[in-house]
Amino acid sequence: MIARPATALLLLVALATGCGDASGGKLDANADAVRSDGAGDAHSEDAARDDAARGDGGGGDMARADVALADGARETSTGDGAGDGASADTTPARPRVFPGASWATRTPAQVGLDATKLDQFVSNVGGAGVIVRDGYLVRSWGSSSGKFDWASAAKPVIATMLMFAVEEGLLASVDAKVSSAGWQLNAQDQNMTFRQLANMTSGYARAEGPGQAWAYNDVAIKLYAVSVFDRVFKQTPNAAALAAARLGALSFQDGSIFSSRGGHGVSTSPRDFARIGWLWLNQGRWNGKQLLPQSYFTQYQKPGVPATLPRTAAAGSDYLNVGSYGGDSDQTAYGPGIYGFNWWFNAIVPGSGGKRAWPAAPPDTYQANGHWNREVVTVIPSLGIVVAARGQWDSGENDFRPGDASWKMNQNLALLVQAASP
Repeated sequence: MIARPATALLLLVALATGCGDASGGKLDANADAVRSDGAGDAHSEDAARDDAARGDGGGGDMARADVALADGARETSTGDGAGDGASADTTPARPRVFPGASWATRTPAQVGLDATKLDQFVSNVGGAGVIVRDGYLVRSWGSSSGKFDWASAAKPVIATMLMFAVEEGLLASVDAKVSSAGWQLNAQDQNMTFRQLANMTSGYARAEGPGQAWAYNDVAIKLYAVSVFDRVFKQTPNAAALAAARLGALSFQDGSIFSSRGGHGVSTSPRDFARIGWLWLNQGRWNGKQLLPQSYFTQYQKPGVPATLPRTAAAGSDYLNVGSYGGDSDQTAYGPGIYGFNWWFNAIVPGSGGKRAWPAAPPDTYQANGHWNREVVTVIPSLGIVVAARGQWDSGENDFRPGDASWKMNQNLALLVQAASP
């Protein structure tokens, strides 16, 4: 389980168009050019200052008054009585809020962030995005309301929908066989599971059988998306996601979520994708209600691929003719030890001499990554920030080097960490 100290910081960043309940429940991430025009919108830092001057932190659309405390601590409400009493852990924590019709705003200083460090981060990444801390929007640049394809950063959203399918009894567990969705799989793939699709170990369209090798595999991801939406929910991805008891409860400000990549890709705004990241940081809890059991996040919000699992050695066949989600069926050696449930985790990178994926970031950091640092969702529960941005997380290096302290991705994450330091 990822460490989750009482103070929570969520980073959610979306980049250029392109590539885990105390109540129980069922157990069981080709870039286009990026425009960086610095244009702000209604949730810019200037708007935050205006809200602060009014004293309302966000006007009529300010976040709900619920305060969620980290990891099972007592939750209270000063507004709608949605708190549900105390649990075993009553450790005090910085209050968190949830957005209503829009995000409530604060200046960086109001939530304990260094604006200069944030400005440097924004300058390095470029594009468009938002930064959220403790449920408040504290920085906005470009068009935070503009919608675009999130490429592989969408994959954890599919994983979230897989959780809903299990919770609703549409699947027995994440270990349900993919064949239960009606596919005529070949003999090698008969035991393939949804968990293996989420962990990139399914073996589909590769030579190895399920669970035998790691492959960052966009052909298998297409099978995953079609299976979850078309065959399990039997709905379009957008209709399934926006159901009121599912992600629709997040009240997305800019409408639809799924529309790209034949309908199976996430196309949304930075400020709306930030809501999904905030749901994960709060382990399935949203504004006083547990949408998904916390136990799911305890199980899946951590690396799921064994560090010793070998990389795939040879291609197989897309015999179901599902096509690709975007890339080929073997894209990187990185994944064992640091990937799980479609997220990248700040765990020890095999062969790195004990270094974590992002050495400058806290150990509990995890990330959805599209087009290798173009569209990114980063969550850091121990610090408490959300960044959703469109640009270049690696400052244009166009490389993917987990464990390398000189990697610009790591250095830009360092700026966010420094902004939150006392």
